[in-house]
Amino acid sequence: MKRKISFDLWLVSLISAILVTFSVTVTVSFLLFDKTPIDTDGKTPETSDQGESQYYFDPDKIQEVLEKFESESVLGLDRETLTEELLKGFLDRSEDDYAEYMTADEYEDFNSSYQGDVVGIGVTVQYDEDVNGVRVVEVTPSSPAEEAGFQPYDILVAVNGVRPTNSLTGGALVDDFAGMIRGEAGTSVQITVLRENREVTMTATRRHIEVQSVKYELCRYNGKKVAYIQIRSFDFPTMTQFMEAIDSAEKDGADYIVYDLRNNGGGLLSSVTTMLTYIVENQTPLTEIVYPQRKQTIKAGQYISKNLSEPDPSKPYLRVKENSVLYNEAYAEHKVSIPSAVLVNGYTASAAELFTSVLRDYKLAAIVGETTYGKGCMQVTYDFDDNTALKVTVALYNPPCGVNYDRTTEGPVGIAPDHEVIFTEEENKANLYLLPHENDRQFVTAFNALTNGEKLPIPETVGQ
Repeated sequence: MKRKISFDLWLVSLISAILVTFSVTVTVSFLLFDKTPIDTDGKTPETSDQGESQYYFDPDKIQEVLEKFESESVLGLDRETLTEELLKGFLDRSEDDYAEYMTADEYEDFNSSYQGDVVGIGVTVQYDEDVNGVRVVEVTPSSPAEEAGFQPYDILVAVNGVRPTNSLTGGALVDDFAGMIRGEAGTSVQITVLRENREVTMTATRRHIEVQSVKYELCRYNGKKVAYIQIRSFDFPTMTQFMEAIDSAEKDGADYIVYDLRNNGGGLLSSVTTMLTYIVENQTPLTEIVYPQRKQTIKAGQYISKNLSEPDPSKPYLRVKENSVLYNEAYAEHKVSIPSAVLVNGYTASAAELFTSVLRDYKLAAIVGETTYGKGCMQVTYDFDDNTALKVTVALYNPPCGVNYDRTTEGPVGIAPDHEVIFTEEENKANLYLLPHENDRQFVTAFNALTNGEKLPIPETVGQ
């Protein structure tokens, strides 16, 4: 199966794995799958009752080897890099698959990636195995890339005349282009693409761009209106964009909603629970977070502020600012009654799985596609006084049905769809950004499940 790497080049500083350092003092920073401060019962790792400190390694042995190396080797030793690599290696070999160490720069990028205001040119790209290249799959409207003339299907060739190393493939090739395109707002970058067997060079000026993590489209099939809402991640701007998409679906008189969470790797707990609050009844239990010593139930409506001003009484109000979210009672009381379906695949993970499970467990949507990834655990980031950080798994989270689907539990891994439609290897090569809905077997199956008789013909699978 072709490896898909979706990458927004205005998010040039976010790479699929994010890494940081260790210092003396530490503060609890954010939940990853919720970047709001967590309740630690007044105890940070330093004040918790952990007993006498125990090493998981032999520091004397490490020091002995390093001292011998420095005294005998004719080559140099970068102590800062060595420390970073030791910490990364330590976490890589731990049993926590999601633990990460982040340098100061990486942690800054990590935080900014969720804010929705980034510097870039405004294209989304994907590695294409067939050409061993990075292909443009979407151009952000009114972005520098659109103004410069970028088009879907363009293949990146060079940046400022420099071509990537020929041996690079997959994510490494995407990362290499990202590094070359990265720059400050107001500066220009010259990019060469391959288009219809000829090279085209365009110049774009980097600027601040709002990340579009939600795409809304109104489709019409067999006289029915279908609101297609693609959710790519669960970040801070996703909440407002999602609310606007739901409002549009209701205003447009949509008969059905299809939420597309395929390839959505998750995000923030505050984001997904706020979005679910706009769908379900207020105070509906959404998830139970299971810490080693306690449990916490998260319900819809947890961010209501009775003091939040209402600029427009006709529209529920949502405010997202400085890593926090607030909404008024009207927002929390809103619910979606339009029959819905959710599209998922093996890359649907974390917060995207929670969104899916809530709609499944309360029978608010039909689940269509393939079994999801299976990430039912939550991380917290701890930042240190040198601006580095550690991300570590602190809890499991259960869906409303109570059955955890994480890969480390004894239960089922992932969420099985109500209507299973497994893509072939050739179908997985198709670009979901560009694939017409009527040629998408999973979308067509969702439409047919919702309409109960108003059938669209099932398209032939690609390559068969």
